[in-house]
Amino acid sequence: MTYSVPHTLADETVRARIDGDHIVVVHCASSGPVEVARHQRSTPGHPMIDDAHYPPRPTGPLGRQPKPASAAEAEFLAIGDGAHTWLVEAASAGTSRIKTKMAQAVDPTRLHGHTRVDWALGHAATYGRFADGDPASILAAHPPGQRRRADDIISDDIGLLPVSAATAEVLYRVVDAAYEKRSIALSSNLHPAGFDESMPRPSPTPPPTGSCTTPTSSSPPVTASASPKPPPERG
Repeated sequence: MTYSVPHTLADETVRARIDGDHIVVVHCASSGPVEVARHQRSTPGHPMIDDAHYPPRPTGPLGRQPKPASAAEAEFLAIGDGAHTWLVEAASAGTSRIKTKMAQAVDPTRLHGHTRVDWALGHAATYGRFADGDPASILAAHPPGQRRRADDIISDDIGLLPVSAATAEVLYRVVDAAYEKRSIALSSNLHPAGFDESMPRPSPTPPPTGSCTTPTSSSPPVTASASPKPPPERG
């Protein structure tokens, strides 16, 4: 049967005794016996584990820092933060043949450079792609300098924060360009009537005084003529 003790007593000798329905664990320190754990009595196959006996856990997946145990692992982790994230997420997902896949990810750095391979590894970790050849497939699908066309445009929480008129104009231009050409989804907690306040359209700049403007159909052109000369004076 298994009963946990504080992690600080790893590799130390402890003694257990029965006290009614409990198991008392005692550590024989230099100052004398000290009770270090107490558990309910259990049966075979049902270990009694106290979470407080474990050391503090990391702050989360992003707080874990893998430590290389070999030169090959050090070379992989030297690729960048994306490699660190890939290793943590791949291990959490129970990925098989991790060391082989790490070695496969190092080779493309000689052709594509550390920056692009690091991005591909981070992309693979984000989307849970841990199969053989996934980083290479991501690199092939995103060649450098390629401009990719967006089939769908999604903008969430419009108006959550106030924006400048110039920024609002960019959104209006995107919507206008996508109209009846591709899918576009916009979401906001504001009523559309409130867009003018949170995302004002820039007002058209009036022409400067005295400038010439192009005539419109509602204002026909006017031809300027010289004023007639005054009649001569009669003597």
